[in-house]
Amino acid sequence: MTPAADRLAAIERRREDRLRAIRTRRSRHELSPFLELTNARYLLGAMHLIIAAELEAFEDGVRAGTCPHLMIQAPPRHGKSEIVSVKAPVWMLGRNEGMEVVCASYAADLAIQHSRRARECARSPEAISVFPSLAPTDLQLRRESRRGLGPAATLDRVEQWQTGNHGQYKAVGVGGPLTGHGFNVGIVDDPVKDAAEASSATTLDQRWDWYTSTFYTRMDARRGGVIVTHTPWSVDDISGRLLRQERERWRVVALPAIADAEEAARLIALGHTPFRSEGEALDPARWPLERLQRIKATLPARWWRALFDLRPVPTTGTMFQRPWFRERYRADPVDVAREADAVWITSDAARKAGVTNDFHSIQVWAVRGARLYLLDRICQRLEYPEYRDRMDGMVNKWSAVLTGVLVEDAANGSNYYQERKHTVVGIRLFNPTAAEWGKDKSKPARAIRFQSRAESGQIILPAADHPSCPWVEDYLDCVCAFPDGTHDDDVDSTAQLVLELSLDDSGPSGFDLFAS
Repeated sequence: MTPAADRLAAIERRREDRLRAIRTRRSRHELSPFLELTNARYLLGAMHLIIAAELEAFEDGVRAGTCPHLMIQAPPRHGKSEIVSVKAPVWMLGRNEGMEVVCASYAADLAIQHSRRARECARSPEAISVFPSLAPTDLQLRRESRRGLGPAATLDRVEQWQTGNHGQYKAVGVGGPLTGHGFNVGIVDDPVKDAAEASSATTLDQRWDWYTSTFYTRMDARRGGVIVTHTPWSVDDISGRLLRQERERWRVVALPAIADAEEAARLIALGHTPFRSEGEALDPARWPLERLQRIKATLPARWWRALFDLRPVPTTGTMFQRPWFRERYRADPVDVAREADAVWITSDAARKAGVTNDFHSIQVWAVRGARLYLLDRICQRLEYPEYRDRMDGMVNKWSAVLTGVLVEDAANGSNYYQERKHTVVGIRLFNPTAAEWGKDKSKPARAIRFQSRAESGQIILPAADHPSCPWVEDYLDCVCAFPDGTHDDDVDSTAQLVLELSLDDSGPSGFDLFAS
């Protein structure tokens, strides 16, 4: 090399040394620089920075004794396990003397793989430069040697190893024993292996029984927390049951492969800055949008929605079953409307907007004899001005064929009615507590007539691939998850129209919906 090249190389080495020193200092307090320091090849994207920030907050909660419960949902092969099950445990072990970590995966082999990589990280010069106490002490080694077992027996077994500050990492397969082991940080990383397990009620029940009876009972009551990181396979897997039974306990970070319309609101509610727009890929460095779209085109819809949209749905609902909606139409919805006896807009309005509140559901239905055809739909969280604009847009879009507009007599629905009762022809209020609907005013009770129509094959939806109705499978997912699903707004909107029309045989259509 020339003298000039030598000088440039020396300058570059000094620059790298300075950056490494800065990263080492920051790693004592932040997880993301620790990720970069201990794995220079790791592709650290915006999603990983969010996960790292959540894990930092989780550790704060464990230290404070608030018993944090964190759920991280992301698609397959997006790098979540490297952070959650490998790097974060090492970082936490380095910062907390005597901390115990348990990591469980669907099989012991996978959990041990995470444990091996975590141990390699903890023994690395980079990690020890940040946390010297990670290295086993000479005293520990001598004690093991006196037992005649050698350090490999306890300190360096891949399924269970210790740190110099008396911390411990234990790997176990879901369903495996944890007798004699507790944890401050309990990690469940992908408890379901594949489609076969996700489709087996017996397997899912066994996983749940293990989580509730074996795993969760091992958490330190004063200084412990649980992390579930996974790709959801089923509404009945561990995460699905947790969200149904104790949603308020969990902080949920859901990062679908392709951003949906609600992601920005979800991230803001969690205190994060949105990093992509609707329709953009989650981690384009690993999974470009074009590749995701090719997968979507070939993967069965059920598994795309579960694994990449993070919205698993039941194959059959508790009140509604998918085979009831087997008949579909492919015609232009406008043509269906022109041939109908009546066309109705029905809307179930949310009480208030916000990421944790209900959606506003706006639907357009054509009525032909005893059959109802779903023509159009909007289901979103909206502030009232946005809701009013969407309702006005739907009324204007279908005004040429519109018979009436039915809005729930509650909150935003009542507000819309008051503002538009003199300008929207055929608008009326639906009172969900009216005496006509019987003594039981619950949502399932109001949905019984809708259920009867669906079971009789009289609810006709657009074809799954209808170019004008990309929302149809979302609607069906909501219906088939009712009443145990996260949202019931679409069911409420349809049910109120079915109820109203069952009493209305004097309107412009001149028919009784429930006539044989």
